[in-house]
Amino acid sequence: MLLADSLSLALRLFGVDSVCVERRLLKRYSRYSGPLLLQRIAVDILLRRVGLVFSECRGAPIALYKGVAVLAERGVGLRGAARLVGRIGGNDVAELLERIRPRTPKIVIDMLMWEVMSESEKREFFKQLLVLLSVVRNYLFDDMLALAPTPPEVTRWASRARLHSRVVFAECTASQLLKRWGVRRVVVLDPYAPKPLEPGELTEADAFVLGGVIDKEFVRPYATYAIYLLEEFERRGIEAFRRRLELWGSVVGVPDRLNKVVEVVLKARMDSEPLDTAILSTMSFSDKVSRLLHEVQKAGKEGVVCIDDVYRAGLRLGLGGDELERAVRKVARSVGASEC
Repeated sequence: MLLADSLSLALRLFGVDSVCVERRLLKRYSRYSGPLLLQRIAVDILLRRVGLVFSECRGAPIALYKGVAVLAERGVGLRGAARLVGRIGGNDVAELLERIRPRTPKIVIDMLMWEVMSESEKREFFKQLLVLLSVVRNYLFDDMLALAPTPPEVTRWASRARLHSRVVFAECTASQLLKRWGVRRVVVLDPYAPKPLEPGELTEADAFVLGGVIDKEFVRPYATYAIYLLEEFERRGIEAFRRRLELWGSVVGVPDRLNKVVEVVLKARMDSEPLDTAILSTMSFSDKVSRLLHEVQKAGKEGVVCIDDVYRAGLRLGLGGDELERAVRKVARSVGASEC
């Protein structure tokens, strides 16, 4: 269940089926539509950035989700039963939303290997963390994301950045935090894991753990495995599985940035997308070019590579238009593809 689902349920329980967004807040939400608009409103309500007050209003419809219409407030238009305002109000809705919102899955970034990273890798981690928080907010609330154990350097950065968030910066280890939360099943996402993530494991996991390691300057293939061993999940009564994300039997081109990995998992878990579909929709152009080269080389081992085969492989990866043409030209030159 999305956080947006919880907000729509809370509003309907209070007899509200339409909400007006006051004029000065419209710009804040202009980039969002559909369920994502209600999702971001729910996040802001829980962060106490905005409030709901029960008063009649009128406006133009900009979104409809699960029986709740969102209106852009105007003097005329459809009638609304509550107003979203830039001040704290309507705490009954906020309190109910806090009680019924989804509490799984947890996303934990394990920071045990923080000190092995270079300064530039640490800076890259901070960039990915900001994007990761935005990804989590598209599905859940801030405190479903945790860092453990949080290095003092990260705590200082969060303070300087003035993050208006409720991300959990824990001092204890990830396994201790998960034990405290009562988590029983964990998937440790590791591109070097011996087995791929299965759909059943995806839906049954209470939490997903990722190693907080950025391989920008040095490849560290055993970093997440070392974290898995050091955490001793089983000793704390937590069933933990090391699993990799893969596409059609290979990890080539599968996103490995923290924010991208979490986006894949949440798309598949919360939107019920097949894992392959979630991976394809999250891959960047460069990821798809790398994978296209891999697919073409694999298919062309026994003979000549045809241009048409490169096009078909590109289409299967979801490439189209100018991106497809650019990718095909690049890969065709690399493998010496020809007209057949």
